[in-house]
Amino acid sequence: HLSDPDSFISESYRILQPGGRLAFSAWSAIPYTEGFDLILGAVDAAGNPTVQLPEGPPFFRFSDPKEIDQSLEASGFADIEVTVVESMIWENVKSADHLYSILLEGTARTRELLRGQTEEEAVSVKEE
Repeated sequence: HLSDPDSFISESYRILQPGGRLAFSAWSAIPYTEGFDLILGAVDAAGNPTVQLPEGPPFFRFSDPKEIDQSLEASGFADIEVTVVESMIWENVKSADHLYSILLEGTARTRELLRGQTEEEAVSVKEE
């Protein structure tokens, strides 16, 4: 959860020793990230998708390997290798309420989207 990913990348390049490596993970865009696909779709269908969120970079910015390459190259990185995980199976999710709780407690921007729902909207999102 980086408020300024470009600063993170630039600073990483600056402090790494020559030949050092940087590794990070980022969410794949919907529909490849099933949990986000389900909850964000439910908010769109039954809740309020226009909740005001704090400023931040685009949520799925680094889901595109080309964007990763361009951002790293712009800071001086070379020999970039991106590995894309094609799917993420949420095997430990027991129910819609459990998924809602996971995203409410374990994410940043999605948490704020869910916190911004009225009680009635939250119930509708969970039922969706």
